[in-house]
Amino acid sequence: MHHAPLRAVGVAFLTHLALCVPTQVHALTSAELQCQGTIGTAGARFAERTHAALMACDNAIVVGKSCSTSQRDAVIALAASRLGDQLAQDCGQVILEHLGFPGECTDPDGGTFPSRSTISRAVSSTPPSLAWVPR
Repeated sequence: MHHAPLRAVGVAFLTHLALCVPTQVHALTSAELQCQGTIGTAGARFAERTHAALMACDNAIVVGKSCSTSQRDAVIALAASRLGDQLAQDCGQVILEHLGFPGECTDPDGGTFPSRSTISRAVSSTPPSLAWVPR
C-alpha cells in the first residue's frame, strides 16, 4: 500500500495547525469562565424572551387578534436591559480579549472595543439564525 497521500494529508494538517493555532494561550481565570458562561446563558435567555414576545404578537395577528407592539417592545427592552446588567455584573473586571472578543460584531461607537454595552448590543442585535462565535 502507498502511504504517500496519507502522509501528505498529515503534513498539510500539521502545517495548517501550526500556522493557525494562537501562539499565546493561557488558561481562563474563574472570573473569565464566569463571564464566558454569562455571555452564553444571558444571551440565550435574551434570545428566548425576545423570540417569545415576537412570536406571541405574530400568533395573535395570525388568528385575527391585535398585538400590543408597545407591550412587546417593553418586554424586549426589559430583556435587553437585564442582559446588559448581567454582563456588566459578571464581565465588568474581565479582559474580554482573553475570551476571543471582539468577534464578528463591530463597535458602532467607534471607541475602544469592546465595552460592556457594545457586547450587550452585539448579543442583542445578532439575528437568532446567526451563530455569534468569538474568534
